[in-house]
Amino acid sequence: MNTGRDVLLRFPRPELAYPLPDHRPALWSPTLVRTWQIIDQIVTRRGLPSEALSDTWPASTSARFERFVEAEPMSGCWLWIGHITRTGYGQFTIWRPMLGLKTYRAHRVAYELYKGPIPVGLQLDHLCRMKSCVNPSHLEPVSARVNVLRGDTITARNAVATHCSRGHLLIAENLRPRPSRPGRRECLVCYRLTTNRSLNRRRNALRLEGTFCSKCRWKCTGQHRARKQSPAMVGEKNGHAKLTRAQVLEIRLRRGTGECLDVLAVAYTINRSHVWRLTSGKAWAHI
Repeated sequence: MNTGRDVLLRFPRPELAYPLPDHRPALWSPTLVRTWQIIDQIVTRRGLPSEALSDTWPASTSARFERFVEAEPMSGCWLWIGHITRTGYGQFTIWRPMLGLKTYRAHRVAYELYKGPIPVGLQLDHLCRMKSCVNPSHLEPVSARVNVLRGDTITARNAVATHCSRGHLLIAENLRPRPSRPGRRECLVCYRLTTNRSLNRRRNALRLEGTFCSKCRWKCTGQHRARKQSPAMVGEKNGHAKLTRAQVLEIRLRRGTGECLDVLAVAYTINRSHVWRLTSGKAWAHI
């Protein structure tokens, strides 16, 4: 007789190894049952739904399921008195042919038992807002987005909010466009305040380091790099200088007598704005 280990080595899918429905968990070892569950999870992740391997529930499922249901007369809910998860949903374990022991959410089992299969791609929403309720009339198949927006979640609260946390009105003109995340609402005023505050902190840090460039408004790595000019490069010693010390003094003297900027620019072959910088002390400030 082949052991469970030999069968699993020869058959990667356990339903092919045990095609007969008269097998029961009592005939298997716990290790084989757990191995079967792991293989079933792998098959499900690969896009082969477990329900496709067995289209019908066992005949005893309905009777055993009803033993864990207690009706609440005031609200009409069917409260699940079996195992409850940490999130508040009921769990129901079933033995299914060719699948072995599988645990399902109790409300999903109730919907399939009394109403039919759950549509593909939809989730069950509790209309009574009671997670442990398994009444099929209180369950509605909806999309994941509708299910989230109907619940008491941060996403649902933000979806109906009219003002941001700082009190700014969330209207079309005050929403930051997010093409990568359509439907997300973000206050434009708060975004600008946060961005400017972050930039100012980084700029102040650069000022303390002495690497902040006033022209680039950042740490410049090009021609605007913030650095002090060496005294050896001032005035006529600068290789880019077009004027001499005597010419600069002469320009300032002629400008003081009221001579026009354009005339001085033509006379010394320089720009009109450069004449103004010379006479106002912006350029050649050391003399």
